[in-house]
Amino acid sequence: NGKFHRVVDYVRKYPTVYPGAFNPPTKKHLSVEDCLYEISQQHYYKGGLSIEDMLHRVRMLDAAGRKPTLLTQAPRFIDKHVVLTDAGADQIEFVMGADAWNITMAAHQYSSTNQLNEHLPHTSFVVMPRQGIDIVDNQIAKTLNWSTAPVSRMDEFNSTTVRASADPDKHTYLTPEVAEYIRKHNLYK
Repeated sequence: NGKFHRVVDYVRKYPTVYPGAFNPPTKKHLSVEDCLYEISQQHYYKGGLSIEDMLHRVRMLDAAGRKPTLLTQAPRFIDKHVVLTDAGADQIEFVMGADAWNITMAAHQYSSTNQLNEHLPHTSFVVMPRQGIDIVDNQIAKTLNWSTAPVSRMDEFNSTTVRASADPDKHTYLTPEVAEYIRKHNLYK
């Protein structure tokens, strides 16, 4: 709604942070309640996100009634943790899909297998399974406090399926509000 709020107020209110692209936000994304959604303009592998794309994603989350959304320049979880702790968070729980978890566990991002645990001592991770993606449980994962979320319909996370469909605004993975936003702005055609 064109209003900016103090990050510290939301970080204190929502210790659960759901980082993601939300391109578009699906019903399963939106089913995670009482969380602070986070969209980074920078992605570790995909590069930068345009302001226009970022605003569409924020507006889709807003149309679906999901607030607040934190916009950052924090591509890695270590970077996100710094932003959140600088804003006053002391305990953080990150919720993410298996694909984001697997990227986070890529060893080449860290100087040691213990680096994430050393920098995120009061952080936990909840990983949501996704159909067709095995959840990485490597040496890095073994140093972290993480668990797998009970998810009934894993495939509903897949924004890629929505974007690739012939009529993305009619996809069953979307809420009516997000579908209407996509239709109104002719996204993903």
